[in-house]
Amino acid sequence: MSRTPQPTARDIENLLAFLPRLYADGFTPIKSVHSKGADGEIVAFPWAEYDDVVNEFTDCIRRDCWYDYDYVPADVEKIIESEEAIKAATLPQIRSMLTYVLRGERFSDGWWGHMIEGGYVRRILERLAELEEEPEESVGRSRR
Repeated sequence: MSRTPQPTARDIENLLAFLPRLYADGFTPIKSVHSKGADGEIVAFPWAEYDDVVNEFTDCIRRDCWYDYDYVPADVEKIIESEEAIKAATLPQIRSMLTYVLRGERFSDGWWGHMIEGGYVRRILERLAELEEEPEESVGRSRR
């Protein structure tokens, strides 16, 4: 049983609003990559500075209704790497994929940029939009 609330129609609408923003012509998710510390020394682990839209998107998917505390990264990776699997994804699988996208930055700086530029986030959001068009019973969420 899920420990988190299901996304509402408003939650889905808010998330889908990022699709045109993240994939606007000329949009670049990473503003810059920092490789020097405050003292000017080169650091061993450079980090990405993201555009504000990316930060807003990741704040949105941090919400409980999108987070899957029980996701298994290896299982989600198999889905996210297959365009066909994403096209058939259920709402719980979308939640798992969004958690995978979110958590990946913790282990790999620049991950969010890779997920956006590689079209993974686009495919996930496009599938979510398709599910939004389906009858409420098949999606498994409330319309509140």
